[in-house]
Amino acid sequence: MAGDGASAEGKLPLRVNDPQALLALYASLNDMNGNMVQIKINKYVEKCTGAMCTLMIQLWKGEKEGVVQVYGSLPLEQEVRFPITSWTLKSVLEEKCCYSAPYQKLDEGLVEVIGRNTDEAHSLLVPIVNADGIVVLVICLLFQQEQSKAAQCRHEAIVTECFRYCLGTVVNTLAYEDEKRLHKQCQTLLLGASNLFSHVGDVRDLIKEIVCEACKLTKAESCSMFLLDDKGFLVAKVFDGKEPKEEVKLKAEQGVAGHVASTGKLINIRDAYSHPLFYNAIDQQTGFRTRNILCFPIINKDKVIGVVELCNKKDGYHFDVFDEEVAMAFSVYCGISIMHSLVYKKVQDAQARNKLSNELMIYHMKVADEDVEQLTNCREDHILGFPEFFDFSFPTRTIPRKVTVHIAFQMFEVLGFVKRFQIDRDHLAKFLLYIQRGYRDTPYHNWDHAFSVFHLLCLLLSNLKLIENGHLTWVQGLALVVSGVCHDIDHRGTNNQFQMASGTILASLYSSEGSVMERHHVSQTMCILNTEDCNIVSHLNEQEYKSFIDLVSRLIIATDLSNHFRVIESQGAMARNGYDPSNGQHRELLLHLLMTCGDLCDQIKPWEACHKVTELVYKEFFGQGDLEKAMGVSPNEMMDREKAKIPQLQIQFIDTVALPVYRILTELYPEQTQHCLKMIESNREHWEGMQTSFLEHLQGGCSSMDILKDVCNK
Repeated sequence: MAGDGASAEGKLPLRVNDPQALLALYASLNDMNGNMVQIKINKYVEKCTGAMCTLMIQLWKGEKEGVVQVYGSLPLEQEVRFPITSWTLKSVLEEKCCYSAPYQKLDEGLVEVIGRNTDEAHSLLVPIVNADGIVVLVICLLFQQEQSKAAQCRHEAIVTECFRYCLGTVVNTLAYEDEKRLHKQCQTLLLGASNLFSHVGDVRDLIKEIVCEACKLTKAESCSMFLLDDKGFLVAKVFDGKEPKEEVKLKAEQGVAGHVASTGKLINIRDAYSHPLFYNAIDQQTGFRTRNILCFPIINKDKVIGVVELCNKKDGYHFDVFDEEVAMAFSVYCGISIMHSLVYKKVQDAQARNKLSNELMIYHMKVADEDVEQLTNCREDHILGFPEFFDFSFPTRTIPRKVTVHIAFQMFEVLGFVKRFQIDRDHLAKFLLYIQRGYRDTPYHNWDHAFSVFHLLCLLLSNLKLIENGHLTWVQGLALVVSGVCHDIDHRGTNNQFQMASGTILASLYSSEGSVMERHHVSQTMCILNTEDCNIVSHLNEQEYKSFIDLVSRLIIATDLSNHFRVIESQGAMARNGYDPSNGQHRELLLHLLMTCGDLCDQIKPWEACHKVTELVYKEFFGQGDLEKAMGVSPNEMMDREKAKIPQLQIQFIDTVALPVYRILTELYPEQTQHCLKMIESNREHWEGMQTSFLEHLQGGCSSMDILKDVCNK
């Protein structure tokens, strides 16, 4: 090994190398190019030993990782990095002595490099030790057959003597190469960081950019990013390179990402399937094969705020020490940019809410004290004026609008909520008046619709005796009717897609969370509840109050049909298996089902009322379609007054939305709700009977709305 051959006088004479040849080699090592230096030394060693090929194995991370850049006189297209796991190479490093073995017994990375160029070869591994007694290189000589002991000793001496004089130059050249590489990576890192800061205005864009830059910097196949939420869960913002369609949540200590989040330390996994933290179920679901993982924390002010998980190094066996260093440096920029983006988002939200509040203040007048007194002092039983009021099919739009708020006030008392929760009558009156005035005068999504939904939900509670039978708690019942009366407050007459496409204030506030309009309705509801003398639930205890607020939020958001479609299969299974009041998930599914039934209440009204409401719906739809045309956007068929085949669209809506929902309700409560199902089926028959006539008129050039009014009124 290096250091052998020293004389008593301290001189190191050459025993096997030609001094002139070695001096010529040393003089030629002036390239400052790592590959060229390795090629020259490899050629020299091959000539002196008769080896068919020579490889120089560089050592990294305390002799745990090997790097090969040149095979004989051929630079590799991509350097090969591999973990040192074979007994042979480990023995060379531990014992600092020469070892001979078939090349197949070497480490995987070496075997692959050698196997590309030869079928049979016997290796001789020679450690190169520096002045501090540390192995810094291993020279691998390949022969066609195993060498004799004498030959091995001679070859070892040739290599050892060669590096006695060349090692300093080799180490310095390789260090220079690494510095150049690090400099290049720093430039790339700074460019990536500058790209991040150009996206701080939008958190979603920023997260996409972080994932993109992380993949570029480390040359990873795939990347996922998680942020820690307020409850300590890791929420996937990008999963497997894409925005997840459904929310993916992990516990803060679960899996690889959870481990990094809880420890705040990077983890580099070279073989995913052999690591105890790796969860392979995702691979089984997606068909993706995870080979290796580099997972690093995003830290801001010594606090972990998220985790980035990179999978599968593209051009190597695994992520290396340089990837680790770059990842941790990049994480600093990630943390700074994310926190700046979140702060910027809060400022934007505050500005948008302020603008929205000013808009609402202008649009809605304050509730006068005399209006509150008139409502609370009214002793007339308005419900008695409508004998069929407690029938599910009662058409609520026949009630004069000025009377509806009196009936809403009365229903809170009839259902027992005022007494049960000690609701202040003045507060209830003011709350309902604010809610009523919070609805805009849109064709369909107005106070009349809100009252219709409220009416049906009240009837479901009373007629099905949901609270008395223990199917719902009192707090859940109160949350249900409050959600019903508030669920479309301040609706603008346009849907979520329009809000997003036109970049409205509401979209800027809520687009990152989805259900833009529904979240706005929640916000306005909470705003009114927090208005002076409007908090109707002030007497609830802390747990009930929190439960009420959370439930109102969830139920209003549940009116977004995209959310409904996610749970309808579970609702159907609940109905088939039987409702279990002690099952918390069943209660949640039932509440969502009731809320959707309420929102679709116009479908269970008599035909005369049903088709009139349909006119209002399409009047609103066509208004949005006209706006989209003015923006240069082609509207959806149902929004286009020139193309909408209303009977066909209504049949589709009944078949895909209304009937499935009410069938589940009827399966749960067959005796009380069977009539609702019959009303929907009857209305569907009316729409079927109109299809031919409607289509003929539409092809004749008439507008959809004119045809609807004409055909329905015949």
